[in-house]
Amino acid sequence: MLGVTTRRALAGRQGNPLTSVIGVLLAVGLVGLATWAIMGGGLAGLATDASPSPRRSTALASPSGAASSVPGSVVPSIAPPPAASASLAPPASTSPQTPVPSAPPVPPPPTALPTDTGFTCDAASIGDGTSATWRLVRSRWGPRNGFDQVALILDQRRPTAGQASVVTVESVPSSEVEARFGLPAPSDGERAIVLSFIGPVQLGTPFVGQPGLSVLREVRVGRGSDGIVHAIIGVDGGGCHRLSAPGWVPGPPPQEAEIVLDVRP
Repeated sequence: MLGVTTRRALAGRQGNPLTSVIGVLLAVGLVGLATWAIMGGGLAGLATDASPSPRRSTALASPSGAASSVPGSVVPSIAPPPAASASLAPPASTSPQTPVPSAPPVPPPPTALPTDTGFTCDAASIGDGTSATWRLVRSRWGPRNGFDQVALILDQRRPTAGQASVVTVESVPSSEVEARFGLPAPSDGERAIVLSFIGPVQLGTPFVGQPGLSVLREVRVGRGSDGIVHAIIGVDGGGCHRLSAPGWVPGPPPQEAEIVLDVRP
């Protein structure tokens, strides 16, 4: 039978001692050969050749043309390509245009001052339309119909000057005259009307007059501490004033001009 035949074959092999010894020697030889190959033979050389060399590894890790020039640096210095840098700037045609400010308009020349203020209780000014050089030399006064009048006489020194003269008029308390203008306050009169000559108006000799009229009480002309020629006129009452200069109309200057002050009671 098949089962009996197989048992006998196995029993025969097991009973042969020489066969067993040869098998053991062959097995030991194969193990030794494998050990020698692994430790120092051809297999170790193959493993060494399979690993990439340091130069090849560095070449793979660094992009072409981008390796750092500093030895030992681990962070490569990568410069952007020129095309990428140029694309960051906006096109010249799209840059905003800065508006050019326009020149400020030239103001028109100032209107010439009038030569008559009309009656007013406020400060006012008149101007010389001839732009001459003048010298204040004397005064005159007298009553008029409903007001008193004082005139300051100017002699022409030169027909031209660097600037036009201006005369201002204002009413102030007598107690403020010396502090503001550096001239004595009126010795007669409840208040003072002050005329100030600004520009090319000279003064020969300071003088004082006593009109003694119902409104005009005193006239004092001098150069104040501010360097300006002033006429300090003491008056009674609370009436308003009018300042005029008939000879200061535009045109050739006359040889003599008057600055006229009218004062109401």
